[in-house]
Amino acid sequence: MNTRPKPNQPIKTNGMPLWQILSLVMLVALAVVCVPVVAVLYLGWINYVSVQDSTNVTVTEITLDQLKHNVKLYQIRVGSVPQDLEMLVDGPTDNVGKSKWVSPIVDEIGKDSWDNEFVYTVKSDGFEIRSAGLDEKINTDDDLVVKDR
Repeated sequence: MNTRPKPNQPIKTNGMPLWQILSLVMLVALAVVCVPVVAVLYLGWINYVSVQDSTNVTVTEITLDQLKHNVKLYQIRVGSVPQDLEMLVDGPTDNVGKSKWVSPIVDEIGKDSWDNEFVYTVKSDGFEIRSAGLDEKINTDDDLVVKDR
């Protein structure tokens, strides 16, 4: 008995055709390679965002501390705190304050790391300088604040 197939007759197998097996092997190999790469890239992006947020907070805290010291310097020079942060650049508006004014304390008032203006408030017991923080909304839990009390 001859078990060889005739020349134009397909080979019979007891399972999936070879092309389906090869396709399945290629898909599994692709998944084994791609899933970890995508996971590493995604987690790396999350880590990058976290580091960037942390850096923005630190830079803004340093800027707030500098502004606080500049307001204190203004207070020492003039005898009172400025009514707004622009007075650190322009000087006092009253004649008594102008007579004590020597030069600008800063060239310009910067912004926080999210490109927002600082909010400066004079209070009865001192002053407060506030950054809206990461959410860029003022008076929320993530605000960065320095106070003089």
